[in-house]
Amino acid sequence: MNFRWVVNTFGINGSSNLSAEEEQLIDLRNDLFFQALFPQNSLDEFWRSAKKSYSMICVKACKIIFPFASSWLYQYGFSALIENKGKKRGKLLGIDDEMRV
Repeated sequence: MNFRWVVNTFGINGSSNLSAEEEQLIDLRNDLFFQALFPQNSLDEFWRSAKKSYSMICVKACKIIFPFASSWLYQYGFSALIENKGKKRGKLLGIDDEMRV
């Protein structure tokens, strides 16, 4: 399937094989308000703001975008946890020099 329309909504012309949603995509591409909004917002913010006006196409776009956002958050959190764990371990290894027996 071709999902280029999700990332580059206003730059791609032609059919996207969306059948029923294709008309909404054409309307969205011709909407001046959303054309101005697109470069100012992140992808997920843009599609969430367009949900009221273009619900069918937005639901499809969100199903494509949101799994990437949640996996990114998972990786970001895991990296922070590993970094924190490494710092704590480094501090514990430094305690041996200060301990007296």
